[in-house]
Formats: sequence, C-alpha cells, structure tokens
Amino acid sequence: MQHGGVTLGAGTVARHSFHFLHPQSGEDNGLLRERREISAVTAACLLTRKSLWMQIGGMDESNLTVAFNDVDYCVKVRQAGCTIVWTPDSAMLHRESVSRGADHTPEKLHRFAREEQTVYQRWGDILPNDPYHNPNLSLIAEDFVLEACPRDLSPRSSE
Repeated sequence: MQHGGVTLGAGTVARHSFHFLHPQSGEDNGLLRERREISAVTAACLLTRKSLWMQIGGMDESNLTVAFNDVDYCVKVRQAGCTIVWTPDSAMLHRESVSRGADHTPEKLHRFAREEQTVYQRWGDILPNDPYHNPNLSLIAEDFVLEACPRDLSPRSSE
C-alpha cells in the first residue's frame, strides 16, 4: 500500500497516510478497509467530475509542476464545499517517481522546496488543522503516534 489518503500538515505540507502498510496487517485499525472522507488523495489515482475540475481551475501546472499539485487541488475542492472520499474498492499499481527519478539533485530539491513554499503560502492556515486527522496524533511521526503535546484540546464536533 503506497498510502490510504493524504494527511494535511504532516511532515511539512502533507504526507501519505498509512505509508507502506499492508491492508491486512491490522496496523491501520481497520481504516484501510473503510470508505471514508479525508482531506486529500494523491493524483496518481484520483477521479473527479469534469465540471468540478473546470469550476475550480484544475491543478496549478505553472507553480506546482510535480509536488503537491494534488494537495492544492483537493484543498480547493474542499473550499468549494465538496467532499473527498478515499475508497479501498479502487486500487492500482503505482511506481512512484520511476519516470522522473528521485528528487535528489540540487535542481529537483530546489523545485520541491519552491513548490512546498507555494502550497504553504496558499494554505498554511489550513494545513496544521486537518479535520480528518485527530489532533491528539502527531504530524511528525508517520504511524499515527500519539502527540506528546496535542495541538487542540477542545471537544471535536461535526459542525
């Protein structure tokens, strides 16, 4: 499993949730078997209505040529009042970065940093408050580890 959705604010801008977990391992507490709303998905496997794509202007091909264009698109979708649903019923084999190679050259690292900054400037106030990621869980550790100092101690509501 490459991932089961994207968590906003994890790492720096966003990170794949359930990265490389096996769906039957039990480490996911059953979430990889459940259809659920989340804040973002990867564009490697994304289905969207053309009318919605046109309404919100699709992805930013000028400023986000490789990284985080899917995160930016998903935030715009949610800002438009729509939901994003991850489903275990759709799966594909994705060999991440095989065609373009790893991001380890100075040029690629600079491009990544620029794209990361672009998304942070646009959505920095939203990123650390992913409504689908419990504020008691870390945004630094990858495996849904409890945060030593929770970001928000207020009761959560569905409002």
